[in-house]
Amino acid sequence: RMGKEKKETPVEGIVFPTDAKGTRSTTTAGKAVWSAAISAVPGTEAINDALMGEKDWRFGYVSHLVAIAQASARSRANTLAISNAGLASILSSMEFVRDGKTSTLEAAMAAPVPSKFFTAKITGSGALPAPGSELQLPFRGENLSGQAIVAQVEKWVAYGCMEPDVADAVKAVCADPTKISLKGHCFVLIGAGSEMGPFTTLMRMGATVIATGTKRANRWTRLLEIARASPGTLLFPIDCAQGDL
Repeated sequence: RMGKEKKETPVEGIVFPTDAKGTRSTTTAGKAVWSAAISAVPGTEAINDALMGEKDWRFGYVSHLVAIAQASARSRANTLAISNAGLASILSSMEFVRDGKTSTLEAAMAAPVPSKFFTAKITGSGALPAPGSELQLPFRGENLSGQAIVAQVEKWVAYGCMEPDVADAVKAVCADPTKISLKGHCFVLIGAGSEMGPFTTLMRMGATVIATGTKRANRWTRLLEIARASPGTLLFPIDCAQGDL
């Protein structure tokens, strides 16, 4: 028995360009952008040849990006040349699809249409942490607090996976629990539904979060539930008047 044909989601918005095989390969497009970027600096032919010749880009890209970063760090001129060439490549190669018509991203940016977006707002009904509440840090099945957090962030700094100023900020909150409230502070999250993102923590601490994310309904259902139960405020774009959320 023949299986059901898989329905393809209509392409819309910013998309990767099609390659020689007719597929929208992120690898092919990405390598082309990095190649254009490094080629803007004379004497980097070996770096470019190596990255374009990489067969296992998914796992082998790191050494090539390190080489580009090193070339960029040699001078301000290199940094600007690499950055500008890379951005120009993205604008000219990435595609934009609207109403079935495809153009380059650069052309689309030059011909904007009136905005069809509205701002939706969810004001949570939850309570802020009680005055004097300690900061808690979930870690390996436990909720660390006080000196346990201080000791842990110092270990992370010593290991090299946390910047010292981040640790100082965490320790400042531990020393002054009044700082645990983020009421009146605004954060912009791109990809708010990320599993490792700070959305839940920010909402729990009373922040105002301006969020964007994928169109997946289940992701937004989760975010809205978190926002409603929190003491924070969520602002996000929708394509119609707010209505009943």
